[in-house]
Parts: sequence; C-alpha cells; structure tokens
Amino acid sequence: VRERLREQVTRRYSWVDLTEQQTKNLTEAIEMANLGGLKVKLAQIDVVDFRDAKIFGQYKDERLLLASKTVANWRECLATLIHEAAHAVGEDGEHGHVAAIENAWAKLVEALWR
Repeated sequence: VRERLREQVTRRYSWVDLTEQQTKNLTEAIEMANLGGLKVKLAQIDVVDFRDAKIFGQYKDERLLLASKTVANWRECLATLIHEAAHAVGEDGEHGHVAAIENAWAKLVEALWR
C-alpha cells in the first residue's frame, strides 16, 4: 500500500500547462529516443507529478509517465524517457530492458557521431 501511494500521480499536465523549456526538452528527447531506435510518440507520454518527488518517471499500462521536474531538465528528460520506453520489453534489470537501453544509447551515439 505504501509503495502504491508513493507512486501515485497527483497531477497531470496538458501541453499548454508546460513551460516553453519543458515542451522543447520533451520534443527533443522524443526525437533523440527515436534516433536511438525506440518508437516513442508524444501521444503515449503523460507529464505528471508523483506523490513521491524522488520518482523521475514510470512505465505503466503502456504509457510513459514523466515527472514535470524531469521534463524541466533536458538531460534527465532524455535519460528517463529512454529508460521508461525500454520497459516495453522488460522490467528493471531484466535482460530485455537493459539491452534496449544499451542499444538505444549506442544507436543514438552512432547516429550523431557518424
């Protein structure tokens, strides 16, 4: 019960509620995640506040929940988006999840480097 309460969403943001920086960070992170081979669409992302401020993101019911504070920081937005999108193939620490994260970062670096 305590874990469920901790992960509870206390607020959902619409696109117009986000700051200009948050919309820019999220748009760029989606673009970068897709360069990394993940198929991420804005329509599957919810920007939220969690009851526990230590939660950066969550993958739930095939949706990517990103904390509003996470989306406000470009680096955290990208890292969390890639991590949460990789949950489509596994739970934290499972081989498929870890492999999806590693593959996405490698493809992203390759796309930008070459």
